[in-house]
Amino acid sequence: MISICIPIYNFNVSELVRALSFQIKENKLPCEIILIDDCSSDSYKKMNEEVCKNEIYIQLDENIGRARIRNLFKNYAKYEYLLFLDCDSLIVSNDFLLNYIEVIKKSAYPIICGGRFYKNEHPGRNKMLRWKYGIKTESQPLNIRIKSPNKSFMTNNFVIRLEIFEQIKFDERITDYGHEDTLFGYVLKKNGIKIHHIDNPVLNGDIETNTDFLIKTE
Repeated sequence: MISICIPIYNFNVSELVRALSFQIKENKLPCEIILIDDCSSDSYKKMNEEVCKNEIYIQLDENIGRARIRNLFKNYAKYEYLLFLDCDSLIVSNDFLLNYIEVIKKSAYPIICGGRFYKNEHPGRNKMLRWKYGIKTESQPLNIRIKSPNKSFMTNNFVIRLEIFEQIKFDERITDYGHEDTLFGYVLKKNGIKIHHIDNPVLNGDIETNTDFLIKTE
């Protein structure tokens, strides 16, 4: 049913993988977990090897960027639907995977977006910029996202049918941080592919410092 695709770069994915693996085993779901590491530092590779050893786990020898690495997943997926999750996502619902499966069973939407949110607690002055941007721009509830489905598209938590992803890929000219999802949503709209939004969010588990966010955005 679903191949869960998680690109990794310098992040400990233990909590995310364990949560997904538990839901798959507990509910006997037809899902697989695929992880591709985009040439993280050795310390992070060592952290993740134990939790990833029972999954499909690929380590790249060079960093290829956020767009190209996502395009790689179709080469390893065996199921009809791909669920993309950012490596810093945290699962907050015990029915997270079941919610997607139920929607897929009811209607063969080409793309389904679950959404994301940030904790309401202030993270401290050195992370306030990224937190405020996330709260105001990215933590959009379902009733807001459905008003502009393509504009609200984000890559951190979405399902796409494999046959669609084989036709429309992420633009590999984008090698640095950000906006590969903006362009992807625009291309989907140009091709008349509708995005279906549901209320199935993940929690953003990592907030960058103000300095890191400014450097990446620049």
